[in-house]
Amino acid sequence: MGCVCTPQIVRRDLTNINMEKEKQNIQVGMVLHYFKSQIKIPDVQREDTAWTLEQKQLLIDSIYNNYDIPKFYFRKDDADDEIWWLLDGQQRLTAITNFLEDKFALDGGSDVTSIPKEIHNKKFSELSAKEKGKINGRSLDFVVMVCSEEEEEDLFLRLNKGTPLNAAEKRNAVKGDFKDLVKKLSAHAFFKTKINFPSTRYAVDGVVAQLCVLTIHNAIVDIKGKQIMDMYVAKKRFPEKDKIEKIVSASLTWMNQVFKKKETYLKKYSLWSIFIFYNEIKNNYSISSITKEEFFEFFNTFETDRQKNNLKTEDDSSFDRDLNTYTILCVNGSDSQQALFKRNSILIKKFLTTFPNIETKDSNRNFTSAQKETIYYLCDQKCQGVPRFKCPVNNDILLFEDVEFDHIKEHADGGKSTVDNGQVLCKACHSHKTKSSIKDREKGK
Repeated sequence: MGCVCTPQIVRRDLTNINMEKEKQNIQVGMVLHYFKSQIKIPDVQREDTAWTLEQKQLLIDSIYNNYDIPKFYFRKDDADDEIWWLLDGQQRLTAITNFLEDKFALDGGSDVTSIPKEIHNKKFSELSAKEKGKINGRSLDFVVMVCSEEEEEDLFLRLNKGTPLNAAEKRNAVKGDFKDLVKKLSAHAFFKTKINFPSTRYAVDGVVAQLCVLTIHNAIVDIKGKQIMDMYVAKKRFPEKDKIEKIVSASLTWMNQVFKKKETYLKKYSLWSIFIFYNEIKNNYSISSITKEEFFEFFNTFETDRQKNNLKTEDDSSFDRDLNTYTILCVNGSDSQQALFKRNSILIKKFLTTFPNIETKDSNRNFTSAQKETIYYLCDQKCQGVPRFKCPVNNDILLFEDVEFDHIKEHADGGKSTVDNGQVLCKACHSHKTKSSIKDREKGK
């Protein structure tokens, strides 16, 4: 059988990095001692769950067969030379220590293994002294460097340029206030039991960073990888972080209260939309009368209807084009400004349809854009007409920009700016109603 290579490991050329380095040969049998007493894992390293059992087994197979193992890189602690901060090799180091601690057994005879059959499926403690010696006696190359924190950050990114680090892991290597904020918010209780996506490899950090970007801009913007990394770099010094933390944390607390358990639809794209939705309605509408249970029922019904709609064809009379558009935008460019904006528009429209008596916070009592869209939708895009006046458009469908949005019960009479008190009128009907109201008031009616 040919050489068994350690999976997903790429050689790096570090000869051009101008840092003080010393090379040490450490036997595998001493790794556990160093790991417990001298080696520390910095925040920039990826979580230690990234390798599968098969990958760990293959590494031990390579060590047993004396195949080449890439170097391990460390940075000496500034205050204590006896402390080494691991820069590259966490997955390999974790696999070795796990095996020495009997946390997994050797391969059971797959196509890629080349260890003797008699030690298949055995843990380290079950090996003979001779077999243990073959593993413990293998030397590993440790390269210990002296460098600043900034150089460490640069080195980590260089070392991992050729490996399958995801974007969130690379962002985690950037030190600063924004990263600290993301780390703090990622520990929120909502992410412990409610989300329906893997929380490994800094996935939660990535979502939190996106929510922070939306909050910082106070607008719907692209939340793609580039925008997020730019924020990590731009906000290394971030005086406003307490304000942003308060807003994001309050939103997550609200979501944690609305959703009592993990729901299948609480994926990343749903969290973005729910976060944007909540902050918009909180800022623009009086929602104190709506209970958390009613909000949950709204989201649950929306997602149930969306899934049912996915099974329908466009020629079905009950086919909902808005729900179809929402679904498409959850798949195609879901983190783009356009997709986020359109999904939010649809969600707000459905919300105002469900709760048509919700009042706006606008002191002028004008309808919001979302309320207008909802009223237009509920009125079937047609003028509703007014008493004792012949509508000139004759029940035709009107373009959105050609209609007038009217309070059924007028402001002067205590009418509220709610969807259920709104209607679509053509310009002629609206003008007639306004003139009639003025005349009636002048007559004291």
